[in-house]
Amino acid sequence: MKTLYLFISFNIFFSSLFAQNQISFFHITPETDNGFRTIKHTVQDSLGYIWMSQSKGILKYDGYEFWFHSVDSIFNTANIDDEIKKILVDSDGNLLVLSRKGLLSRKEVNGNYKQLNNLISNTQETFLIKNVFVRKKHIYITDSFNKLYFLDSKTLKLNYILSVVHPENHGTNIIDLVVDDNETIYLSINNGKLLKYANKKLIELKGRFNNRPGIMYLTLDKSNNLWIGTKLMGLFKYDVVENKFEQLSYFRNGIDILKEDMILSIFCDYEGNIWAGSDGEGLYKINPKNENIVLVRHSDLNEFSLSTNSIISINQDLYKNLWVVSNFGDINILVNTPNKVSHYNGLIENISARVLSVLKDTNDNLWIGTDGKGLTKKNTKTGQEKQFLIDLKDLEGAYVQTITEDKNGNIWIGTYKNGLWFYNSQKDVISKIHLLDTKGKHAIDILTTFTDSKGRIWVGSDLTLTVFNSKKEILASFDFWQNGLNGDLIRCIVEDDNNYLWIGVDGGGLFRLEENSLLSNSTFQNISYTNSKRDYYSIVSMVTDTKGNLWLVDLEGGIYTVNTVDQSYSKFASQHAINDVAFHSILLENSESLWLGSNNGLWNLKLKDSSFVKYTKSDGFFSDYYVQRSAYKDKSGFLYFGGLNGVDGFIPKNISKISTKLELYINSIDILNKPASSIIPKQLEKGIENIKSIELKNNQSSFSFKFSVVGTVLNANYLYKYRLKGFDDEWKVTKNNRIATFTNIPWGTYSFEIKASTINDNVDIPLKSINIFIKPPLWMHPVAFLLYLIVLSVLIFGFYKWYLLRKKLFSQKIKNEEESKIYYEKMNFFSKMSHEIQTPLTLIMGPVEDILKKTQIEKDKALSQRLRVIFNNAKRLSRIANLLTTVRNKEIGRLKLRIQKKDIIREIKEISNAFQEQARFKRIDFEINNFAEVYMLWYDNELLEHMIYNILSNAFKYTPPEGRIVIKTRLNNEKDLFEISVNDSGYGISKKEYDDIFRLFYRSHKTSHNIGMGIGLAFVKELISLHKGEINVKSKKNKGSTFTIGLPLSEAKYSDDDKIKKPKPVVVKPASSNIEILETKNKKNHSKKDSILIVEDNYEMLHFLSEVFSENYNVYSGYNGKEGIEIAKKKLPDIIISDIAMPVMDGLEMCKIIQKDNDVSHIPIIFLTAKNTTRHKLKGLKYGAIEFLYKPFDINELQLKVNSILIQNKRISSKVSLQYLSAPENIPNKSKDSIFLENLVSILNSKLEDPEFKLENLSNIMSLSYSNIYRNCQKLTGKTLTELFRLLRLKKAAVLIVQNKYNVSEACFAVGFNDTKYFSKCFKEQFKMTPTAFKNKAKDMDLDTFLIKYELFKIN
Repeated sequence: MKTLYLFISFNIFFSSLFAQNQISFFHITPETDNGFRTIKHTVQDSLGYIWMSQSKGILKYDGYEFWFHSVDSIFNTANIDDEIKKILVDSDGNLLVLSRKGLLSRKEVNGNYKQLNNLISNTQETFLIKNVFVRKKHIYITDSFNKLYFLDSKTLKLNYILSVVHPENHGTNIIDLVVDDNETIYLSINNGKLLKYANKKLIELKGRFNNRPGIMYLTLDKSNNLWIGTKLMGLFKYDVVENKFEQLSYFRNGIDILKEDMILSIFCDYEGNIWAGSDGEGLYKINPKNENIVLVRHSDLNEFSLSTNSIISINQDLYKNLWVVSNFGDINILVNTPNKVSHYNGLIENISARVLSVLKDTNDNLWIGTDGKGLTKKNTKTGQEKQFLIDLKDLEGAYVQTITEDKNGNIWIGTYKNGLWFYNSQKDVISKIHLLDTKGKHAIDILTTFTDSKGRIWVGSDLTLTVFNSKKEILASFDFWQNGLNGDLIRCIVEDDNNYLWIGVDGGGLFRLEENSLLSNSTFQNISYTNSKRDYYSIVSMVTDTKGNLWLVDLEGGIYTVNTVDQSYSKFASQHAINDVAFHSILLENSESLWLGSNNGLWNLKLKDSSFVKYTKSDGFFSDYYVQRSAYKDKSGFLYFGGLNGVDGFIPKNISKISTKLELYINSIDILNKPASSIIPKQLEKGIENIKSIELKNNQSSFSFKFSVVGTVLNANYLYKYRLKGFDDEWKVTKNNRIATFTNIPWGTYSFEIKASTINDNVDIPLKSINIFIKPPLWMHPVAFLLYLIVLSVLIFGFYKWYLLRKKLFSQKIKNEEESKIYYEKMNFFSKMSHEIQTPLTLIMGPVEDILKKTQIEKDKALSQRLRVIFNNAKRLSRIANLLTTVRNKEIGRLKLRIQKKDIIREIKEISNAFQEQARFKRIDFEINNFAEVYMLWYDNELLEHMIYNILSNAFKYTPPEGRIVIKTRLNNEKDLFEISVNDSGYGISKKEYDDIFRLFYRSHKTSHNIGMGIGLAFVKELISLHKGEINVKSKKNKGSTFTIGLPLSEAKYSDDDKIKKPKPVVVKPASSNIEILETKNKKNHSKKDSILIVEDNYEMLHFLSEVFSENYNVYSGYNGKEGIEIAKKKLPDIIISDIAMPVMDGLEMCKIIQKDNDVSHIPIIFLTAKNTTRHKLKGLKYGAIEFLYKPFDINELQLKVNSILIQNKRISSKVSLQYLSAPENIPNKSKDSIFLENLVSILNSKLEDPEFKLENLSNIMSLSYSNIYRNCQKLTGKTLTELFRLLRLKKAAVLIVQNKYNVSEACFAVGFNDTKYFSKCFKEQFKMTPTAFKNKAKDMDLDTFLIKYELFKIN
């Protein structure tokens, strides 16, 4: 009995071992630009894309890359606080996404997501979904009240099915749901209950798990039996027919681990197998028919095992590949394939290892030589395995490069660095054979062993080729470079049908053994196999076929054939299509078929048609990379290829290419580097994958396509060719970069074509194409050509008309030019006349005003009245001249607003007062009625004067004696206007003339006896329009008229260009505002008169001004700007009064030159001009003028301005000089005068201690004339040079006495005085006390306070 138990246990162990060996997984770890993603579920849609869920979104996988869709984009809500709970695919292939909070979205055909909650709700409230299931092509959903509904995917209408709401089920949820073929619904609830709904009845199925609350997962097998995965009670099967439950068991190490296991997922595959994912024990595979269970577990040393032993999701794709998700989010894929491929991991206990060599001996032992892990012996029938040449503690061992079996069944092993080994199959022991070359040197790198037809063992090493017999005796040894064997390392040896040995030697190439009866005298013939000349030849694998051909693979991966009879050779022609593949090993299946291991899969070469078929992991193989020379064919025809993780073994006739439906899709389209869905959304409503054509605007001519073959995502290894037909018909080839980009494509119709194939073009994938129409630019549109035709016709007609009218137009042009010239001359005449009139008017008004003052003193009223008439009419004439200039500026477009904020009431009063004399003379009752005494408004005072003066002039002109004129102001808040109205009792105006009176040169026929030009009102209207205002008139015949001017109240009506800065007022001391006081003051200072330079080209004006100023000033005169500059440099006047328009050099140019000359740039300049334009004023101010007076001017105003400017300059000079004299090193803001004074004081301070210094030396030091220095010093400081120098010496002496405690004589000599008495006298005059008293007084006060009091500063 004990023996039977051991036998059963032994068989269970090995059957389990082999079973694990057959279930091997490939792994995918999803990664995006943001890093690795932890996956929870996987599904496949109808297009073939794999979708994977994780908490913050889902991934779309096409075999190449992962596209991430965030939870925000899925539910169309920004910053949503939710997670993905589940993803499913409905019967139409649409993706459904459920969130933790009950939101359900469906991915539409156009690629956008549509949230369904509000669409399926019958109320205004959002319908929250607890769970969703797709069963039997139907969608079932549950709500938070445990009600179950059927959802129609077309109409999105809910159909109520049942409710599991009972008092005892409070707080429970429906966890899982399945539907059998009879439409019976099984539901599991998280309280451990299992419910069955059939014939509209809901019943509970009683089982052992009922009293054990927990989550249960359900599935149905092909017989409609129910399988239940429970929490901590393992797996149950419910037999529907017999209505009974059965709990399954699985024993490991004598313990039933399934009985109390936690099942996290359960799934029935297409074959009917039940897969159950455990929490920690692995993955169970159950055959429902015999209930045989296989447990698949994780192994740290087996790359093909599960990633972990906790499985949370199981699913199957359209190609029946099983997708298993672990608790760490790793994806394990079990490939579904009909190919029967045996895999051996390389080491015992299914530990993976890189395989360098493989051999199947006559005793059914598979020998596997590993890369640094020793030698493994595994019996393919019993499963027994044993390890050689390895340290089992750290699994480090020999590098086994070659294995062969002799005729006695013993094994010869060649290693790297460990030499040659011999395995005695009878004794099951391994021993080392010491291999020496003819010189006695040990060979340690054994790369090739081969047993020939005579039973001899050939051993190729890095030193020699040695021949043994089966008794381990050496028969012959051939060193390199002897007997014709050239090279440095033997990689492979084969024997042809004629018993010739062929040897591949590194550095030498291909050799054939010419065997002698005495083996040691044999020679080697070098055989060419390629036309290409190389520095180094190396053959890694060879095989012979039954047709006398030798097939070989060289180190570069190429395939060559050599005829063993005539020694002809060729390179295999069809290999040119396989550019990225390097072949590593070659085996012969039969005379029509070769198998080759490579760095890119396993290849089958059909010799009949020279075609290749590639096999990869997706075909059931376990590697895509096979190691050089690691291949073997046993006597039964079983082929073995060693890879990176073990050995793949198969019988070729059992291997076929899996037929899969492959579709070439365009995954995404970008237009102008933006997704096409944001540019042409309407054209993508059927989805990018289904799009047939697109239409683009002319400015959307840069676009790109991303594409891939979707079908089997496990082997996304295709070649792609694309072109934009109609633009470039040449196919472009790509493999990894699956993006086609086109920029600046001309308008027109194109076809983007893309096709894909495997490397050898043996898979037929339908071509994909998209028609592209780029609209032409507007100028190339058919409508545009119609317009061109119309325009051309019009042009021809127009040209004809132009030709007919050419002479007429030419004559009209000449006439217009003459009129323009006349008009220009007229306007220029107005300007010149205005300028010429202003100067005589000034000469009239100036003396008249002077005489008026004298008549007031003498009280001659009659003379005063006559003079006042002269003065007023001269002033009126001046206004008319200004009006002409303003009209001229308006006509040539130079008239602009220059507004500032001023008191408009005061301005109106001043203008109105000018008419008081006329009102008195005509006995007109003239009333001024203002609503306020002061009102600040933005306006142009010059234009306002023109407007009011013209209207008042008309009022006085047309109002008869004894009449009445009223000017009044008011605010019109409704219109936001300041209104000025002038009401008269004149003749009035008819309504017919309301519009005419504002036309230029219009005069009423009713008043033709009143002479006028008809300019006034027309010009007033222009000025008001320029002022953004309005003018209105109301009149009744013979009762009078009322003209109302409205000016904007808001500053916003005007632009910044319309405004001017408020002029700085001239600071005038009140005592000097009266002429009499001015004259008195000037008489007192007659001995030290200021000097004035007057520059004027009009002799009378020059004489008049000289006469006015000569009484109080020294007057110099010049007739033009050039003379003015010469006199200014020579006389250095205190102020300059100048006209602007002068011959030789005008006043502006003179001002500009003076400002650039340091000697005279300080002199202030006043301009007198008849050019009453802002442009001239701004230009003058820019060049340095400080005041402008327009002719005719008030002579009293001119005198006051001159006096004020001179007084102000003197104050500034005194202040600056005091600062410099008190603190020579304290420099204020530097003007030109400041710089002069700074240099002067600095030089004088440096010469204080020099008693021999003469002031005349300043001329050489400062590069100025002494007289110029003297005048500037006196002007700026009010002191002569001598006085200034003495003052500086005395101030320094005072500081030396009080601060540095000098006595009087020491201080005297320290500052350059030679006589102490004279020093004491000067000191007393300056400080009103002697030096001794000054020193004693300083002792009674704080030093700093004392120095400040006397304007002294410390010496550092």
